[in-house]
Amino acid sequence: QNKHLQFLCPYIKIFYNLTNLETLRLMKNKDLSFGAGGINLLERLFQSLPSVVICSANNQKEGLKELKDRKIIYFLGYKNKTSKSTIINCLESFLNKPRIINKLRKNTNKYFNIKSNSNLLRNELNKIIDKNARQI
Repeated sequence: QNKHLQFLCPYIKIFYNLTNLETLRLMKNKDLSFGAGGINLLERLFQSLPSVVICSANNQKEGLKELKDRKIIYFLGYKNKTSKSTIINCLESFLNKPRIINKLRKNTNKYFNIKSNSNLLRNELNKIIDKNARQI
């Protein structure tokens, strides 16, 4: 059942305790991210990074429901109700149906009116990230 995940293990990395710039640098040119529904989610969406989201606080519920309903995020559930098997099933779904990730990116770009490489603010942010974040 988890043969695909075993294959992917060398390609999956987990990071924690990063600075903001290190986090932003990691988000550049990635395929998928997992995270909570706080301010970092907005950074991920701004970078057009498809996001699997776990609700970690009550003040995130309403906004995450809206983003889920608009199919901008893949909502996994609440932190106390999200299990290892839930995460594995999610990864398997993406492996079997990669179009889900593409659809999340497309919906994010449409919602935030992001056009490939034409967003001046995004380009400037990427310059700052490249200049200031240490190599990870």
